[in-house]
Amino acid sequence: SILFFITGQVILGFLPTTLKISNPDIKPPFSITMSIVKPVLSKNPVLGAGPNRFGEMWDMYKPANINSTNFWNITFNEGSGLISTFAVTTGILGVLILFLFFIIIILNGIKAVFISYKKNNLNSLEVVIFFIMSLYLFIASFFYSTESVIFLLALAFLGIFIGLYVNEKNKKEITISFLDDPRKSFLSILLLAFIMVASAALSFIYLERFVSFVYFEKALSAETITSSENNINKAISIYPNDLYFRTYTQIYLIKINSLITKNSPLTDLEKNDLKMSFDQSINNAVLAIGYDSTNYLNFKMLGSVYEKMAPLGGVGAYEKAIEAYKNASVLNPLNPGLKLSLAQLSFSDGKIDEAKNYAKEALSLKGNYIDALIVLSQISKNQGNTGDALMYGQAALSLLPENQDLIQYVESLKNLNTPPVITSVPDKTINILNNKKNIKK
Repeated sequence: SILFFITGQVILGFLPTTLKISNPDIKPPFSITMSIVKPVLSKNPVLGAGPNRFGEMWDMYKPANINSTNFWNITFNEGSGLISTFAVTTGILGVLILFLFFIIIILNGIKAVFISYKKNNLNSLEVVIFFIMSLYLFIASFFYSTESVIFLLALAFLGIFIGLYVNEKNKKEITISFLDDPRKSFLSILLLAFIMVASAALSFIYLERFVSFVYFEKALSAETITSSENNINKAISIYPNDLYFRTYTQIYLIKINSLITKNSPLTDLEKNDLKMSFDQSINNAVLAIGYDSTNYLNFKMLGSVYEKMAPLGGVGAYEKAIEAYKNASVLNPLNPGLKLSLAQLSFSDGKIDEAKNYAKEALSLKGNYIDALIVLSQISKNQGNTGDALMYGQAALSLLPENQDLIQYVESLKNLNTPPVITSVPDKTINILNNKKNIKK
């Protein structure tokens, strides 16, 4: 480890290139993670936002300059390290307990080192080795986002260290017997039976979750819509959660898209299937919101369903889509994509001024947002303002100069903006121009 730190990119760059291993280091830095910690602790200082809620807090409080990077639409579920993540999810109490846990490990580890030095035997050396391994992995987990595998491995090494260390100290064992007294024996057996039943029930619950994930992966990799639908149905029946509900909604959206893009007119059976697909997609999106109303993706999914329904004449579809996207934007206020979705919906609904305002909000959040520039250009073109339409189009082209579609679009705007060249004037026109009365009229 010291060699990697000292040599820097000499080895860190050589090994991945030689072994053809890609290991991108994508995580929010400590300074940005702390910008999430401050507002969370100001609201919930003791217990934080709650377990596994870092992603929602990231969406709510991420800094605006993230939008200038390629990760503007990415939700990070962990911070720069375990301590900073725990500060958001478990608050000050969780961080203090973590530090107390770490201090106890270090103190007992130092004692183990002194005992090993005095005894100077193989068993004592093993105690020190496992202490160093667990300490190293804990430090890595605390100050670096190592995911759960490394942290669990650190706990495994710590367990071995504790077992060897207790054996090495030769302390007297404390023995508690429950069989001497019939009353204690009955209570202890009853307690053990309760623990066994509870453990079996919990094991069954988590086993179901693992099984549901197998069906979920099959749904994602299925080659047909029917197969994907059957697998996600099984996953939801075992372990219903918002991720599965959103996936089910996406499957129905694919099914809807395949029906409405058909070249031939829909049969009565296909029309019923289309209506049923819309109903099911809305129902699953609503179930996702009911499961977790703090995740903006659930509201975004509901908005996308109504957005798909609106051009087909769905009653109140535009209003419901806009409401869903607004709710998503409350949970992720600095996401320019949500503002742009509101702009596109308002534009399609004929609300030009609202569409323009939403598109400008999206552009203010992300100055290099090409999609927002194109939408603003189309709105200006619709209003007959070809000058602004060309300006926005050229701004988009400057960000993506090799895109042929953008080049053609800008050229079409230039042609609209160029006044026609008159090469000859008919005699009838000259007579009209010479007539002052007609000119005044």
